[in-house]
Amino acid sequence: MAEPNSRLSGRLCAKPEFQKMLGATCPESAAARVRSHCGITSRRQLDWDKDAAELFHELRRQFAYRN
Repeated sequence: MAEPNSRLSGRLCAKPEFQKMLGATCPESAAARVRSHCGITSRRQLDWDKDAAELFHELRRQFAYRN
């Protein structure tokens, strides 16, 4: 079974490289940027809001291409 997007977001936001890509300085500010980019108030919404999940996956792809 695939990892929930909310958990994956949490793991990515903890990575300094992901934080740097987002222009964040810590996991909390990275999470805020993810929420803002995806138009959500909680990363848990990534698990059921398909539009937000797609925006999150765009960030994931950008991160993957940078590394």
